[in-house]
Amino acid sequence: MNDLARFVPYRTTEDRIDGAVLSFIDITRRRQAEDKLREGERRMRIVAGGTKDYAIITFDDEGYVTRWNASAELIARVPETRQSLNPTRAAHTRRRGNAGSQVTSV
Repeated sequence: MNDLARFVPYRTTEDRIDGAVLSFIDITRRRQAEDKLREGERRMRIVAGGTKDYAIITFDDEGYVTRWNASAELIARVPETRQSLNPTRAAHTRRRGNAGSQVTSV
């Protein structure tokens, strides 16, 4: 079953509970999209892990490294196990000015 059930009280205009409303929401498309996303991520990990000639680096929306492969590790000379601790100084630096903190590419 790919339905999400929601059960909420039915309230009168006097804010008195006078029954219940049971709603079913079909989430088949959402589950299919989530499955496709997981499969795409799995394939990307396989490709990135198996690629030896090219550095593959992924960034989050703020420009910080989220993952890299072994070739990128060799180029950056930072062990892969430290990637979550060091948001790659090799690729980005923080610069402070009057407008606050800004991420800039090196």
